[in-house]
Amino acid sequence: MNPIVVVGASAAGTSAVEELVSLGHQGHIVLLGAEPHRPYSRPALSKRFLSGEVLAVSLAELPAGVEFRPGTTASAVDVGRRTVTVRDTEGRVESLDYAGLVVATGCHPRRILQPAFGALTVRTIDDATALGEALRPGIHVIVVGAGFLGLELATAAVRHGATVIVIDREPPLRRVLGPEISALISRRLAAAGAAFILEPAGISTDQDPTAGLRLPSGRCLHADVLIEAVGDHPATTWLRGCGIPFAYRRKCPVRCLGTHL
Repeated sequence: MNPIVVVGASAAGTSAVEELVSLGHQGHIVLLGAEPHRPYSRPALSKRFLSGEVLAVSLAELPAGVEFRPGTTASAVDVGRRTVTVRDTEGRVESLDYAGLVVATGCHPRRILQPAFGALTVRTIDDATALGEALRPGIHVIVVGAGFLGLELATAAVRHGATVIVIDREPPLRRVLGPEISALISRRLAAAGAAFILEPAGISTDQDPTAGLRLPSGRCLHADVLIEAVGDHPATTWLRGCGIPFAYRRKCPVRCLGTHL
């Protein structure tokens, strides 16, 4: 199979490249990354990178001979012709032939607030850098979402000396870890200096950003930095209509890996 095009240069894409090489593939491999950076570890962004413990989060070097194209986004696939259409940061469009295609485009952060709120999120290293520059002692930070990412970002904000409020529909991680661990996390959150607000009805998307963040309970909050950490959705819109059978959070039929691609 030559060439093999891997779309997505995060953990899944780079792991696919490494596995292909380890299994003895000697043909041409093209790795496409939407960001202008070399592959790096996303989980480290909300932990050691945002806390300032490390300045770089790059992964190991790619195997020799792999063609890495940073700043290149896939926009369409023609399964019949076995081509993938890509666009670079200069706006140049190109059609790449492939014998094998690996789709590893991951997810985009889910957003519930209007862009006018200026809420930050952390998905890329540029996101984490922007948030790190915004955090400083004495500011007020609101984190919408008490999942793993939201709690990690709240912890980072507290460590930067900010006053932090976390908002969610249910107690922190209760659905994932159970009520006992959730209660423990809540106590640790409070001990760290962060307040938690329970809003079972969620936050309305129909709000006036100039008036602050209005909660269903009637409170209106203002923040210097507003962070959204409310989950994600698959980055697969570029695959619509291409004929590849897939469904979010479901297994992809084996035949799509062999026959269709």
